[in-house]
Amino acid sequence: MLDHILVRHAVACGAAFRPGALVKGVRWLSDRVMVEAMSDGAPICFNAKIVVGADGANSMVSRALGNRIMEGVTAVSLRSYYEGLPTGRGAIQVHFDEPFFPGYGWLFSDDLGNANVGVGCAVDRDAPLRESLHHIYQRFITTNLRHSLGNARPAGKPKGGWSCFSRPPRW
Repeated sequence: MLDHILVRHAVACGAAFRPGALVKGVRWLSDRVMVEAMSDGAPICFNAKIVVGADGANSMVSRALGNRIMEGVTAVSLRSYYEGLPTGRGAIQVHFDEPFFPGYGWLFSDDLGNANVGVGCAVDRDAPLRESLHHIYQRFITTNLRHSLGNARPAGKPKGGWSCFSRPPRW
């Protein structure tokens, strides 16, 4: 949900959206940032004053900044979409709570009654998951979001993912 809201807003403000484009490199020039990519099998370049690298810790943008994956530190997450929330009151909720520390739970809803709901936890040898991510997610839904979700219903099964962390030497 939040990613779709951000994309729609960026496009409305003049940004180019190229779904499926694969970033191959990022170069900092004196007056701009140039992003080199492949789109529909052909090379393409984007030029901008600012580049937002929202493509993960091991992303091309992150690596172009000199970031490297930290050994043994990952994050796991589980999320799903919900339908039927009360409409007209899009909201962002972020929950920092004991069951998913170090991590957080979230609810990103739009004005149409749809929401992206999930939990994410950092995991390493010093902070292992204390129980299954599915149990953490279910407790988050039934406890933390009981009032926010009301009679909303899942729009599908929860889906999980993982990501590695990086230690940025510079920003």
